[in-house]
Amino acid sequence: MKTGDISSLFELHGLKIENFNNESIFDFNYAKIVSLFEKHGIILFRNFDIAPDRLTDFTDIYTEKYARDAYRRKSRFKTSNIHDVDLGRDAHTLHSEASYSPACPEVIWFYCNIPPVIGGETILCDGIKLWKKLSNKTKAFFLTQPMRFDLEVPTGIIRKRAEQQLWVPTTPGTSGFIDWNKGSFVFTQLQYAVQITRLGNSLSFSNHLLAELGKDPQIKNNSMIMADGNKVPKKYLDEIKEKSNKLTYDHIWKKNDLLMI
Repeated sequence: MKTGDISSLFELHGLKIENFNNESIFDFNYAKIVSLFEKHGIILFRNFDIAPDRLTDFTDIYTEKYARDAYRRKSRFKTSNIHDVDLGRDAHTLHSEASYSPACPEVIWFYCNIPPVIGGETILCDGIKLWKKLSNKTKAFFLTQPMRFDLEVPTGIIRKRAEQQLWVPTTPGTSGFIDWNKGSFVFTQLQYAVQITRLGNSLSFSNHLLAELGKDPQIKNNSMIMADGNKVPKKYLDEIKEKSNKLTYDHIWKKNDLLMI
């Protein structure tokens, strides 16, 4: 096994663990991997012979429970916990998975079964490093102004002529109801764009601010707005785009690459 940096664009360069001696990915020490993950924030497992049907045998070790993925993404490898990414040639802007909702995951796994011949890179940006690069005025704004998302999420259950039911969630900043006629949760989520991380209480600018509206059908916003309903000022968006572009890493996939983020 060989370890090294992924990219200097990450705060602590990330960690690449590469197999050279036919080692098994299942032989890692659990506490050691958790410690390395919490230090670096991202681990790339490369050149390990991971059969797709055994992928969740490994991720189960480090996953308490799996978040439900969007209905539009099909499951893969005969397991409900592995899904396709959005298919096609359309590029996606930087975003933190499901950071517009109360179900934002702590750990995200990305796996490559067959690498693309051309393109197909996944873009990544270290929110801790980005936060440190932002101006004090921008930091002050996002520390006091939560973002607001208007959402409609399918429940999978339709009950005709049923009344709307008040939904009392277990997370702060969430309010809404269940529309049984449409089979969906309809709610508003308030979410700060900056988060406290597991790395020594460091702050991370991790959010959905740069996501392109209209690509995720769950989000009903016409624009990115704050809790008071006003749009995010353009001067802040321009600074975030400029500085995140300089810190964005393009991951070029190889067969059996597994990213723990």
